[in-house]
Amino acid sequence: MGTWGYPLPFVLAENEEESPWEPYHVEKGFDRNTSTVTVGGTFNWGPQKSFNNMKSIEAGLVWLCDYVGKVIQTPKTWMMASTDMYALLLTPPMARRFAEGGFSKQSLIEYIWEHTTIDVGELHSRFLDGATGKPGTMRYYLEWGRVDEAKIREFEALETKGPETVLPQIISPREIHIFVTGDPGRDKIQCFWCWYNHPVTKEIRLPPHRIS
Repeated sequence: MGTWGYPLPFVLAENEEESPWEPYHVEKGFDRNTSTVTVGGTFNWGPQKSFNNMKSIEAGLVWLCDYVGKVIQTPKTWMMASTDMYALLLTPPMARRFAEGGFSKQSLIEYIWEHTTIDVGELHSRFLDGATGKPGTMRYYLEWGRVDEAKIREFEALETKGPETVLPQIISPREIHIFVTGDPGRDKIQCFWCWYNHPVTKEIRLPPHRIS
């Protein structure tokens, strides 16, 4: 009810009853009546955003993808795709607004993946020529041999592209996870991004109750 706030760590309960979509654990192959827990990590997160004044779902989507792109550190996302995670947290009213706008959870994931982009000009200014040697940039990782030769060639090839060439900031839609949670009376969005682990979902199995 306090939405997501501090202190860390975050502990969230998915609101299955008020979600317009199937629960997260069902997406992962579990029966709806099975109790599960999902554990993940976050390296970076944005401020809680409110859509109370959103004029249209289209305007909200433009803002959302820009918001996602600012939370993500593109070089780490590209290099650590095997352990990358982006978790989008929607309160029930926000999930319903997207659903009423025609989005399933999967189509919203696909939209975010397709429209969270960075052009080569911005890439150069933020992570390449404009930030040479800065920890966390591509050149920093290239200089320290943190990526294999194939990835090095891939990054070097970016420099031959025109400044308006658009590239995805998230390697695959499989890295995006959506949870319906938080205050059911507020239009809020929060996002967690992590480049060093995937979320893992496990079934909760309680020991049989013993009557003494």
